[in-house]
Amino acid sequence: MSLIDVQKDVDDWVSQFTPPYWPPLEQFAHLVEETGEVARLLNHLYGVKKKKPEEAQQQLGSELTDILFTLICLANSHNINLQAEWDKMIDEKCYHRDANRFQKKEQNNSQDTKQPQQNKQLEERIAVKAFIINPGGKLLVMKRAPTHKVMPNLWEIVGGRLNPGEDTFEGLKREVKEECGLQIEILNPLAVRHFSRSDGQLITFISFLCKTDSSDVILSGEHTEFKWIDLSMPESELAFYLGEGYYLEEFKLYKKLSNS
Repeated sequence: MSLIDVQKDVDDWVSQFTPPYWPPLEQFAHLVEETGEVARLLNHLYGVKKKKPEEAQQQLGSELTDILFTLICLANSHNINLQAEWDKMIDEKCYHRDANRFQKKEQNNSQDTKQPQQNKQLEERIAVKAFIINPGGKLLVMKRAPTHKVMPNLWEIVGGRLNPGEDTFEGLKREVKEECGLQIEILNPLAVRHFSRSDGQLITFISFLCKTDSSDVILSGEHTEFKWIDLSMPESELAFYLGEGYYLEEFKLYKKLSNS
């Protein structure tokens, strides 16, 4: 189960209430309360102050899960995609900033010894995405198939990885043609990101503003649905179709370009 799935589970449950999420300061107070429960339990387990015989037993896993639930509520109420943020953090902080910060285990030089995870990531791939606007000013978004290995059923913009040595523009046009059957004109770059996917691949990710003269989409096997969405909808609703908020930066830059 990905973090996106976990966030959806929480949102599905809290959405039956009104309001679904507490105000931020109340959520923070609850987070501090749950963290205090973990501190109290650890003190009972490892400190000098032991639990009284009449006190109910607590499980560390249960208490940690309560903290996780509260953090997810806080993220959901701010339209934060925890999977994207997690992938970014692992890449930027663990495999780059702190790659040589701590003492590592001594490695056996024999050929049978497994190499560290970061040494296995020898090839960096380039991915390109198209923020496609039709003649009516609407944006094309597509829903990943449930069989997709990474983040299935996610609504996203169109694109994929380039072939080795492939021209960036030609590769993006190829991906768009394969995934939705459209011809596009590439206008401006919108964002560049560098991250590690949950399956360990290093990706340099470039998104482009594009336009098309047609709205006739032909689905491939990679996606099950498509929509041309109105970009005037509330940002909280828009985030759902933009990779659970991952592509909101592209939307914000597009609005600036449109108003300039």
